[in-house]
Amino acid sequence: MKKNKQINSELAEIHGELQTVTMNHLHLIGEEIAKRENYKSLSGLEAVYYYLIQKHHWQPSQVRAMNIEDVSFCLSEEKFK
Repeated sequence: MKKNKQINSELAEIHGELQTVTMNHLHLIGEEIAKRENYKSLSGLEAVYYYLIQKHHWQPSQVRAMNIEDVSFCLSEEKFK
């Protein structure tokens, strides 16, 4: 039982690290999108959200409700430098 708690704790820690990496990665992608699309006042994750709204005609509330893994998946076929 104690070993299961330790494993779950380690998995939670790894998941947290992966989510942080994904957030940092999406922030960098947002910077690239902002440059490419000539966004004047948007950068980082906000640029990613705006890009998805414009490209797919989704509502802002739909995009903001997505978890980071889904946002990353929606950008997986995009070409970036």
